[in-house]
Amino acid sequence: MTLRHNNMSDATCSHALASSLVHQAGETADRHPMRTETSAGRYASELLCSGLDIVFCGLNPAVSAVVDGHNFSHPNNRFWSVLHLAGSTDRRLSPQDERRLLDYGCGITAVVGRPTRRAADVSSAEFRNARSALDATIRRYTPTMVAFLGKRAAAAILGRPHVQWGAYEGGFAGSLAWVLPNPSGLNKTFTLHALVRAYAQPRAVLAHGSRANQALGASAQGRGLVAGNPIASLRRTHHESV
Repeated sequence: MTLRHNNMSDATCSHALASSLVHQAGETADRHPMRTETSAGRYASELLCSGLDIVFCGLNPAVSAVVDGHNFSHPNNRFWSVLHLAGSTDRRLSPQDERRLLDYGCGITAVVGRPTRRAADVSSAEFRNARSALDATIRRYTPTMVAFLGKRAAAAILGRPHVQWGAYEGGFAGSLAWVLPNPSGLNKTFTLHALVRAYAQPRAVLAHGSRANQALGASAQGRGLVAGNPIASLRRTHHESV
């Protein structure tokens, strides 16, 4: 369905809709999932179900995603390509295929629910204030791992001034936690190759842990680590730190 209003062009309509969304978003600053009717259909910032392997947690929805009706829809965003090249999906999904991501054990959510043109438009206070709602969401859906896309939101949510890329030993909301680079095309620090390498790491840990659970059960060895099972080791570290 094409959005039209009087004699306005599609591009003008999309710009007007985007401006309206940003204006409305600026009036409220909570973490509630963004749901709205757009020219592409109904948009939801969350794509979740219970028991997923990993939930990718973005900073907040982009205005382009709300207008298009799908997450990570901007042509310069490398999310879908990176997931495929990292082995999380057997083909490159398009933003319109996003619901198929659940079939691969992956989900999507955002720290802050309101859309902005730039992630920098979300304050650190907003990220901190969103923690309790995000905590409740993760505990409700119980993914094995939550992956924060970017250090800024992760630092605010995890309550640490500085976080490192990779596994976060403290976990979050009962799940393992991982900090990944943001796949936005604006993130010039990470090349496509570097992103793929980073995103392949949690996938390898999840796959290894699954195989180890089937083969070894929950047998412990040495310093309380589960033999050959990095997931169980990380979980033990998380529980001991609580």
